[in-house]
Order: sequence, then C-alpha cells, then structure tokens
Amino acid sequence: MEGNFRLDQAQLLQRNHNAQGRYEQWSIIVSQISARGLAYDSDWLPALSGVASHIYIPEMVRYLAGLWEGSLPHALLWLA
Repeated sequence: MEGNFRLDQAQLLQRNHNAQGRYEQWSIIVSQISARGLAYDSDWLPALSGVASHIYIPEMVRYLAGLWEGSLPHALLWLA
C-alpha cells in the first residue's frame, strides 16, 4: 500500500458529506486497516472506534462495535 493513509482518507471524507458516502468510505477504511494488520487482536475495536469518531455524522445514527446502525441491513449481508 502506497501513499499516506491518513491523508488519503481525510481527503476522501471531506468529499463525502452524506451518510451513504461515509458508509462506503467506512468499508474501504476497514478493509485497509485489516490488510495492514495490528500487533494485538485486542487493538482492533479500539482502533476502529477512533476512526469512527472522525467519520461520524448524525445521519449515520450510532456506531455499534464496527458497524453503523444506519447501515445494519446492508452491513450484515456478507459472503464467506
């Protein structure tokens, strides 16, 4: 992965002012963070929570341990 992760994400978030755009960006961020790996599994949810606090807009409703309440139906549909 090249580039500055924080800068790239900040620029994308500035362009996404609606909940749907933020949900899509959230998926990208989670994928990129998981690809990088964390030293300890116990760091995963705290790391996501920190990112979530920067992404949040009121239209997203609530952050629920890695998922957004406003996107639960879509977020729970996944393929193995």
